[in-house]
Amino acid sequence: MALPRLLWLALVAVACVATATVHASSPVASSRGGPPAAVVLRGGAAPTQQRRRRKKKARRPPPPPSASDRLRTALSGVAEGASSLYSAVEARARAAATPAEEEEYEEDELAAEGGDGSAEAEEEEEEEEEWEEEEEEEEEAPATPPPRRADSRLASQRAAARRTVAARNAAAAAQAQAQAQAAAAEEDAPEMSMSEKGAFLGSVAFSPVGVPGLVVGGALGFAAGYFAEQVDAAREHVARAYATRVQRERRVESERANTRKALEALETVSVQSDDPEEAARTSADLTAFLCAPCNTRCADCSARIKRPADAWVSTSLGVVVCVNCAAAHRSLGTSVSRIKSPVYDQWDVPMATALLAKGNDRGAADYYATPPARMPGPKAPMEERRAHVREKYVRLRWATPELRAARQETLAKRPRKAAGARRMASLSSDAA
Repeated sequence: MALPRLLWLALVAVACVATATVHASSPVASSRGGPPAAVVLRGGAAPTQQRRRRKKKARRPPPPPSASDRLRTALSGVAEGASSLYSAVEARARAAATPAEEEEYEEDELAAEGGDGSAEAEEEEEEEEEWEEEEEEEEEAPATPPPRRADSRLASQRAAARRTVAARNAAAAAQAQAQAQAAAAEEDAPEMSMSEKGAFLGSVAFSPVGVPGLVVGGALGFAAGYFAEQVDAAREHVARAYATRVQRERRVESERANTRKALEALETVSVQSDDPEEAARTSADLTAFLCAPCNTRCADCSARIKRPADAWVSTSLGVVVCVNCAAAHRSLGTSVSRIKSPVYDQWDVPMATALLAKGNDRGAADYYATPPARMPGPKAPMEERRAHVREKYVRLRWATPELRAARQETLAKRPRKAAGARRMASLSSDAA
């Protein structure tokens, strides 16, 4: 409905007219003006009548109306103009209305004058029920002689009363339907925006100044309303963005927690066995073996191993190394060193028991009987690591004499390969 905006424009126009009328009709008199100068006669003092006239002329004019009086007059003019405009709009609507709508208007007026007729409607319904019961009793009663004139008059009165009650019920139903339609129309009516409300309030506030005040007040009110609308829109945008960000951060945090739990489940050391008790006991022993102080350092470069998942074990040599030295051990081949992970690879009870009998302490005693002049550090290049592990585990450069003699006997028992045949180094520890 465009009625609120039309009414607003009409109110502004009426305020303009009322303000202009008030300013035009307000008496303007200078309070500084004094009585005219006394005329002094030549013969001396003025007569008594002339003095009285001078006193009458010297009375000051009434003061001009104050700003509050002008504002009260302007607002009364605005109210009268609004009421006249509403009456005109209503008269125009009734003139263009159909007969059915005119009946609805008349019913609305009657309802407004008489108030709520719910009690009267209930009484009429009770009377109608009583009449229906009497008719049913008359129908059930045996045939009687033809009614007299009094009975016919009573029947006609009852029929007229029934028609009146039916007409009133129809009018009440039409009135309820009209009220429901009016409520639905009010709900569907567009609400004034903040800028429109601000323009209206500003024009009303500055209306005592006149037409320029109406224009300036409307502009200032519109600007203030527009600024408030923009602030509300920005606040809603920031709130939505913040809610979206919070939801995204919560989702990412839950995903991280799930990933952390999955990694913690993968970092456990487990040994497979048909006996669950033996498997659990061996797994606990292997975990304690990896957490021992001597096995938390790499046997070749002394790099620190923080957790069992970072450790790599040479099952054939019985030493614990880091991931970089494990790559260097793989270059030696599985005949010299077989590398396995205590977490990501499968372990059985015999393999774990053989590893528990060794360790980095025993490996250092066997392969570092004569301490080398130089050892690779945690940041040593891969070529230096490979050369060091080859000198240490293949050529046994710093090993004990007993270990060297045992290695010579083992090599002597192996059959010699044909000339020209070369064995290619394996890239995997699982290759035979």
